[in-house]
Parts: sequence; C-alpha cells; structure tokens
Amino acid sequence: MSRTFKAIQGETPISYLTRLRMQRAKQLLMQEAITVRQVAHAVGYQDPYYFSKVFKRYFGAAPTLIER
Repeated sequence: MSRTFKAIQGETPISYLTRLRMQRAKQLLMQEAITVRQVAHAVGYQDPYYFSKVFKRYFGAAPTLIER
C-alpha cells in the first residue's frame, strides 16, 4: 500500500500526514489565540514537546515564533 501511495502522491504516507498536520498547525497558530499544547492535540500529537520539535524541523522556527 505504501508503494502505491508514494507512486500516486509522490511522498510516503508518513510525510504526507506530517505535511497536513504541520500546515493545519500553522493555520491554527496564525488564526487563533490557543496554546501550542492545544494546537499539538488538535493536529494529533499527544506530546507538545515532540510536536514543537517536529514543527521546528518542518518550518525552521519554533511554533511560539509564528506570527499571529
């Protein structure tokens, strides 16, 4: 299934899911006055510290630095 997904989407299922989560997280951080912990939970991360680490790796900046 992963091979078929990658052939169609051009990326692995995990990278696709991460991309969707990070895009949604950025939208939430820019539009709403909610905490990083709440955003992490909203996009499917139980550990806000791990979410922050993934977010920083993806965007090159910590979620707390995203302009609202």
